[in-house]
Amino acid sequence: MNNTIFSITENNIKSGKGHYTRQMELKKYLSKKNIDLKIITNNYEDVIKKKQKTNQSLILIDVPIHSQLKINLDTLNFANKICFDWAAPQLPEINIVVAHWADKTFGFTKRYYSGLEYLITSEELPYLQTANKKYCLVSIGGHTDDLIIDQVEKLLKITYSKDVFLVNSGCLISLESRKILRKNFPRKDYLQMMAEAELIVTNGGTTLAESIILQKNIIVVPKNVYEFNFAQQLALQYSFLDVWKFNNTYKQIALLNKKWHRLDGLGLKRVGQIIEQELNANG
Repeated sequence: MNNTIFSITENNIKSGKGHYTRQMELKKYLSKKNIDLKIITNNYEDVIKKKQKTNQSLILIDVPIHSQLKINLDTLNFANKICFDWAAPQLPEINIVVAHWADKTFGFTKRYYSGLEYLITSEELPYLQTANKKYCLVSIGGHTDDLIIDQVEKLLKITYSKDVFLVNSGCLISLESRKILRKNFPRKDYLQMMAEAELIVTNGGTTLAESIILQKNIIVVPKNVYEFNFAQQLALQYSFLDVWKFNNTYKQIALLNKKWHRLDGLGLKRVGQIIEQELNANG
């Protein structure tokens, strides 16, 4: 069996941080299974070049929706593919949708895995010691524009009177002074800060799911229609303090998969097992 697989993902100042973090969590998990996950950011052609050197049987694709159309899956037909949050019209052979974002335009062929049980969070998350220290943590995606930050700050001043910390572009920042408290804020410390916050303001992505697993008080600030719909669906089962909808053009989309599964934080293990199965079947 070939124990090397590639992951195509994205990680830059404006977008992709959550996707990259997800693949890094997978890389750590798979290394314990003697599987080497090589992460490539923003240039899937590198995978095509490297296929000459490896008997490649599996490729992971985990990029933001606006980047999916740049990937021509036909050029990657030498390998099976596992795609995450896939929305592009091209049809991957295997699809893991890690949230209920799938609308009628997604399309799947053969088989797919979809549902909240496949949400990838840090392996240690369910075991963190939680608290309710008197501060709010604002984490609205890897990068958040000043306009949204200003709107959040304005509303928090009305509803919350204690310390507010912002995580943005990898930095820990005081929301009130906008002073950078720590650069290159480690994910381990970030998760512990989440576990100890009494309030979390976040977008409709992985951090929202992590906040639910940690049983935090949550305010949701979706940054796009997919995050809005993810938050709307989660709100059917979990209680949020509020959903601040700064963009009023979001519309509800039809859903392919309406099965509900509790958030237990074990999605990393489940996705890892799928990857192992694929390697065993095609290696």
